[in-house]
Amino acid sequence: MKTVIKQKLIRAQIKVVKQAKLNQSNLKDTAKIKQYGTCLYSKLIGKEVHQDIEEEWAHIKKTIIVSADEVIQT
Repeated sequence: MKTVIKQKLIRAQIKVVKQAKLNQSNLKDTAKIKQYGTCLYSKLIGKEVHQDIEEEWAHIKKTIIVSADEVIQT
C-alpha cells in the first residue's frame, strides 16, 4: 500500500520598499554636493546625543534622507 501526500505552500505577500532615487544631474554638480555636505554637517553637529544606539542610527539615517531631499531632490 502506498499513499501520496501533496501539500501546497501558501505564497506569502512580500512587502517591497521602494527607495527614492536621487536626481543624478544634481549629484554631478559640485556646488550641490558642497551644499549637501554643509546642510548635513549643520544638522548633525547641533543634535543631542542619545544613549540608545538604535535611536542614534535612526536619527542619523533620518537626517541623511531629509538633507538629500532638501538639496539633491528625488
